[in-house]
Amino acid sequence: MGINMSRFDKIEQKKEQMSTEEIRIWELLKKKNIPIASLDERWLKLFPESEKTPTIKRLEKELMELLKRQGKANTDLKDIRVVRDKLTQSVLDTAEDTTIPMNKRLKKQATSQRLIVEAREKQENLEKEIDELPERIKEANSALIFESVRVCYQRINKNKQDIQLLEQWIEETRAKLKERVVIKQDKEITNEEIYTYLHGMLGAGVMEAFDEKGN
Repeated sequence: MGINMSRFDKIEQKKEQMSTEEIRIWELLKKKNIPIASLDERWLKLFPESEKTPTIKRLEKELMELLKRQGKANTDLKDIRVVRDKLTQSVLDTAEDTTIPMNKRLKKQATSQRLIVEAREKQENLEKEIDELPERIKEANSALIFESVRVCYQRINKNKQDIQLLEQWIEETRAKLKERVVIKQDKEITNEEIYTYLHGMLGAGVMEAFDEKGN
């Protein structure tokens, strides 16, 4: 996979730096419903901590920060809704509480109204952020997958090179092994011929004596 896929930061703003093929792959990734890489067991097996490049670590961190932000934003939104409801109820309760002097009632209501406005603004901002976060998370995840595939293909290509070298070594070793097996067999045959000749010429007794001396 001879593609340079290492340019991800704010990738939509940097498409002019990408080749046509890179853009096509990026768009294909964005259309696919890919599991969150850093939470996927398969990805974690491909990228244990020792195998993560600096770029992989950075992209994973960015993705995890977005996921954490999404969780916090959802929690904050629930909290701010509770606050708004309490403030609204406080305004109603204060308006009906005739035991409180009018000037204090008006002051308390004004404070509550101001806080309600602030809470509404915070709620609107959170809702907007929550609406935008899924797309940001998807892009961050695609960027991490994009780089992960590039790194994986680097590994595959390196392994292919190593496999070729190993196959060459195996073939050379196999040829040398065959050659040495033949040499071994020749020497065994030669020894057998020598022993047979001497045995026939000198007899068993002499050969046995030489055998004992040799041992």
